[in-house]
Amino acid sequence: MIRTYVGRRSNGRRCVEVLSAGRVSPLVNRGQPGGQGFGWGGQAAGSVSLAHAILWDVLGVKSSQSVAVVFAGDVIARLPEDSFSLSEQEVRHWLDARDPPRMSADELVEHLGSLALAEPEEEAVALRKLVDRCWTVRSLVN
Repeated sequence: MIRTYVGRRSNGRRCVEVLSAGRVSPLVNRGQPGGQGFGWGGQAAGSVSLAHAILWDVLGVKSSQSVAVVFAGDVIARLPEDSFSLSEQEVRHWLDARDPPRMSADELVEHLGSLALAEPEEEAVALRKLVDRCWTVRSLVN
């Protein structure tokens, strides 16, 4: 069942609902402590709370603060201020794009072997190849 997150502004209040299998339910606010309401569009207050809530709903576990902050900046801040619709697929696509490439066991052995067998002056090059294969620049800073 694919979920869709729908946010609306009504009478000055913002609410977010989850549409799934023909049912509508409110999105549980699992964001920051202190009862911060949901926000979206621009640098709205509560955008990180909304990011936490959506990520938790999609993943089934609490996301880290840093991932929620980046998701809020990349996605939540760009949602239209009056109303929005965001599918679970769009959230997963964002998550997949952030996921560093995975390495098979054979690839790891190959990289570690080349590192172990490298001459001292070649160690840095071998190590750099391993790091480049494992992490993107974006995953290291976010």
